[in-house]
Amino acid sequence: MKKRRYLSEEQASEMLRRYSAGVEPVRAIAAAFGVDPSYPGLLARRSGIALRKPNRFSKQLAGSGEPR
Repeated sequence: MKKRRYLSEEQASEMLRRYSAGVEPVRAIAAAFGVDPSYPGLLARRSGIALRKPNRFSKQLAGSGEPR
């Protein structure tokens, strides 16, 4: 079982900023903070931020020939 990771208010704000910007994949954001990939979306929903559409980046990568 993974140890639960708690984020400071500053870390949570930064995660939400990066999530809202929509520039990087959610998995990359989650990895940067050491949390599960579902957590940025959960935090966004709790904060009233619109959820991003799923698989946006995997479709881009599939078309570019890069591995996922």
